[in-house]
Amino acid sequence: MSLCRAISEQHDMPYALTFSSTIDRVLASLPDAVAASARAVLAPFVDPLAIDGLDGPSFLRLPYWVAFPAIILTERRRSALDARSRATLDAVLRAQVCLFLATRLHDDLFDGQRGDPSAIYAGDALLLHAVREYQALFPRCPAFWSAFHAEVGTTWRAILATDAAQRLQGAGTIGSFARDYASINAVFRIGLAAACSARRRNDLLPSWSRCADALAAAEQLLDDFEDIVQDASRGRINAAAALLLRDAEAAERTGSDVTLTIAALLVTRGAGPLFDAIRALYRDAEDAARDLGSARALECIALRGEALRRIEEACHSRRVEHVFGAGEAAPQKKRDARARASH
Repeated sequence: MSLCRAISEQHDMPYALTFSSTIDRVLASLPDAVAASARAVLAPFVDPLAIDGLDGPSFLRLPYWVAFPAIILTERRRSALDARSRATLDAVLRAQVCLFLATRLHDDLFDGQRGDPSAIYAGDALLLHAVREYQALFPRCPAFWSAFHAEVGTTWRAILATDAAQRLQGAGTIGSFARDYASINAVFRIGLAAACSARRRNDLLPSWSRCADALAAAEQLLDDFEDIVQDASRGRINAAAALLLRDAEAAERTGSDVTLTIAALLVTRGAGPLFDAIRALYRDAEDAARDLGSARALECIALRGEALRRIEEACHSRRVEHVFGAGEAAPQKKRDARARASH
């Protein structure tokens, strides 16, 4: 086989990328015990991020901060990725995964969810590796580095501000939390900036950032709903809890135990207003994706909307079971299914 043919066939191969070897190289700079501890913490987050192709549901369900840079660098291409384009995409995604893991480790340690203080050094090592990846791509690009420093700083400040707001029980609104959550995820806009710069399409960055910010806020609000009781038990009133408590009547409050109050309100009132807020954010993301003309971004958002509907249905079923008893839940589910089918 000729060298030219081998290179051509390599370019036509489906895109695939895993991140475990990158993480291993980063952690190799740390003492063995620290690396082993960090590796055990990070493994559940790293393995699901593996990419096997740039189309299909498995790609579209990846976190937006992985999928969107890949879409920017590959959408509307007239030919398969060449070696240089693949290398650029590899570097951007490796850097973004390192930024995610660094932020995750720092945030978990700050929240007290990681007992080993050495995790902070693993987070620092990951952050430095992300910088090295981007330095290789943009050795002389002041605009990119200005954005990089600004976005990292925005994320750190927003994490501290949101933690303070959640400790002030009942402080904040859905809108203020959504803005804070978009700021917390500012670090993931770096991948968008890198992809747009590599394509020489910085004019697209505002719309991609708007789409990403809306998804970031929506997904964090959904995480709040899933963690609502756990967060309350740690003395933090997240956005989902703040909304429930704001709308609760005085008679619905269960003494001074806010965790019991929240658990009771989830049954008696449900989380309809929170789900409405999340749907509105998905619509904002869709509007931005339409402005971009990105079919794959719209597909990413649609899959998240379907997941939200499944969560709503499960919550409704649990409320029915509580109110009517388990015996009434099955007929109610059938009625709900018939009602959905009629629309």
